[in-house]
Amino acid sequence: MRAALKSLHISDVDLDTGLPADSEDFWLPVQADIGPEGDATAETFALTFGSPRRLMRECEAGGMVWGRHLLLARRFDRALLQSYLEEHCRICTGSDWPEIVAKLRRLGEWEFATYQPSAQPAGAGGSFAKLLSLRTSNSELSDYWPAEDMDFSFDLVASIAGTDGNRAILRLSVMSAAAFAAGVPDNAVHAAQGNIFMASYDRAALAQAVQRRVERLWGDSWEALLAKLGEYGALMDPGATPGGRD
Repeated sequence: MRAALKSLHISDVDLDTGLPADSEDFWLPVQADIGPEGDATAETFALTFGSPRRLMRECEAGGMVWGRHLLLARRFDRALLQSYLEEHCRICTGSDWPEIVAKLRRLGEWEFATYQPSAQPAGAGGSFAKLLSLRTSNSELSDYWPAEDMDFSFDLVASIAGTDGNRAILRLSVMSAAAFAAGVPDNAVHAAQGNIFMASYDRAALAQAVQRRVERLWGDSWEALLAKLGEYGALMDPGATPGGRD
């Protein structure tokens, strides 16, 4: 089975021209309707389409921006975005639709992601995530400081446990918005999933943001929790057994 893009809706663009007010400074809500290839059904995945210039302003305003469900391009180009999404869907294959959805959830917010059956409310059983530690490639995060506060890029490894005893490792990339913006090529869409962008380095704010983001996640099973964690970065060793070491 393969996914296919059925329709694309971009908000906050001019109704006549289909363009944002500034084609190099934009931050637009997008809804991609995706379903099985050859089938009329579709489900909605929500994401943001933005530019590096706006990314820098968003970081300056809020301190940092998570790359979850974020696509970036130097200039607004609907055809380029649609082509990217169509190709992304083309390579999303699986034995059934739930397997494909698990991959598409890294692209956008699935419309049923927050659904909870009435018989199983959030907090009743299941597993919450708990952050155990944060490390860079060579040291604990508490011991790391980049050479340049405004120009940096490094890997961040989060060790995470579920309340059921399972453990996993989530790998993220932390970088300055300015460093990222300088490297974005023309005529390409960049998937920001797995990245955390900052205007300037703030170790305490970074650690607090990751902890808050991780520890608000819940799943009705370890697999469901892993699916949510996987929307933020690359999961390493996600199949650890209860009580196992990371």
